[in-house]
Parts: sequence; structure tokens; C-alpha cells
Amino acid sequence: MLIWCPDHLCECAKNIIPKPKTGFFMFSTREDTKQLRAKITAAFESKDIRLINAMARTGSDDNYCKICEQILSSAFGVALITKNTPPESLNNIYLEIGLMRAFGKEA
Repeated sequence: MLIWCPDHLCECAKNIIPKPKTGFFMFSTREDTKQLRAKITAAFESKDIRLINAMARTGSDDNYCKICEQILSSAFGVALITKNTPPESLNNIYLEIGLMRAFGKEA
């Protein structure tokens, strides 16, 4: 599949390895959602499905590329939005949901 990078304005040359039993988890890091995030993660793990933490960005200084790579390798997305989700977090979550939908992933 040809992937056009909107950040670098060129074709992405990364080799994306699909992870069928993996979901991309989007959320705010607010402390008041910590227990809810843990419950959601545990619920998926009980079904042998791993949630990739969108906040755990390792191996790249380019956050956009890392998020894009995680989204492309995931089978689906899960977004946690509450009435207390800060506007700056909402912007990031909505961007990630938009990327998921643009790549044909369920979110």
C-alpha cells in the first residue's frame, strides 16, 4: 500500500508490520482517568488484545511519524474522551482518529 506522508510531503518508505490483535489507544494523560484507562486496557487484555499506548512514543524523535506508524500497524483504535478532557488533548485525539479513518481503520 502506498502511503503519502502529509508531514514530509512524500511517499513513506517505512516497512509497517501489521499487528492484527492490537488497538491504538488515544487518551489524555490527566490523572483522573488513570483508573479508567487501566480498566479499559485490562478489558482488552482479557480478550488477548493489546492496546498500544499513544503516549508511549519510543524510537523516534518524530512524534508524527511514530504515531502514524502505530496507527498503520494497529487493527483498530480506541479513544477515551470525557467531559474533563483538555482541549489540547482533544485536538490530538481528533487528529489521531482522523488519521485512523483516513487509513481505513475503525476508531
